[in-house]
Amino acid sequence: MDNKILKDESKKTDYPDLKRLPDHNNLKHFIYVLLNKPRWFIENFYEKYLLKDKIELEEIKIKLLEKEVELEILKAQIQELKLNRSTKY
Repeated sequence: MDNKILKDESKKTDYPDLKRLPDHNNLKHFIYVLLNKPRWFIENFYEKYLLKDKIELEEIKIKLLEKEVELEILKAQIQELKLNRSTKY
């Protein structure tokens, strides 16, 4: 009896708002993993091998657009410098 009381007291914390979590159901977790493992495998396979090319293509397109915008900005700056020089002389 005294040992049980000591164990309960040793588990107490300084935070009274903490509540103990419900017991973990191992069988439920095991079944969940068994049922979802094939789905996880298919999702990972799809992302790794099928989406990889599409993602790389999109990244290359974005880099190309960035370069085009940068080129347009530089062209505009060159035009501005030409106009400034022509108005000075």
